[in-house]
Amino acid sequence: MLKFDFLAPTTVDDAIQVLHDRGPTGKVLAGGTDLLLQLKAHLVHPDYVLDLGKIDELTRMEHVPGEGLWIGSMVRLR
Repeated sequence: MLKFDFLAPTTVDDAIQVLHDRGPTGKVLAGGTDLLLQLKAHLVHPDYVLDLGKIDELTRMEHVPGEGLWIGSMVRLR
């Protein structure tokens, strides 16, 4: 049976803190297509999974005057 802690921070700072505190023994979930297949096939065995889906800052796309278009890393193609 596959067991891991599932963490879903709501800020970039919190996500960074988790990665700093917990180290490289986890996986980052950013959409899930690849990671879910790897988990189902038992190809990876993380101690924790860090879900970026609840971080609003990463899901936004906006025009920043004087800079251009800012596209967060979790913006969906749709």
